[in-house]
Amino acid sequence: MEFTAKEEILVDYFDHKRPLTQLDKIKLVYGFRVVTSELKKLLVIYGIAIAIGLFWKMLLVQIGFLLVRQVAYGAHCSSYKTCLVVSSISFPFITWLAGALPITSLVVWGGFLLGAVILFFIGPVSSKKTKVRGEAHRTFLFKKLYRRVIVLGVLLVIFPTLISVFFVAGAFKAVVLVVIAKLGGYH
Repeated sequence: MEFTAKEEILVDYFDHKRPLTQLDKIKLVYGFRVVTSELKKLLVIYGIAIAIGLFWKMLLVQIGFLLVRQVAYGAHCSSYKTCLVVSSISFPFITWLAGALPITSLVVWGGFLLGAVILFFIGPVSSKKTKVRGEAHRTFLFKKLYRRVIVLGVLLVIFPTLISVFFVAGAFKAVVLVVIAKLGGYH
């Protein structure tokens, strides 16, 4: 694995603190690359949200999305650039749509229940990027998913519809990705 100049500086810094094996260096650089790519993506997506006045609402959408996505898995884009473009369009659009439509508490609860039923029947679902590694792992993820859906339900009880709609919009985006992965033949 080739390291950039910045990565070499990072590796040298930690190597002086404690000698690192080649595998440790690769893990360190890989982690650094993941963190920096995610930060870049967040800066772009939230930069767009700030520019169009949707920062706080999109933060709520992201919370709903991550509650489900981290344990239900689902479809992923084929590359970082594709993910950046799709996320930069879909998150602001979903946020805007959730705020623009006249959505009642009945619609919010209906969307929540529909999403929960779908997730409980088909989630979690592997993709090319994230794999469910056997039945024990699936059971572990399902238990976490069950708890996350309960947390989402509690958020809907605590917050008014004006806010809850954004949690459900984000969670529903994650549900759609689970369905896409399932239809794509992943288990």
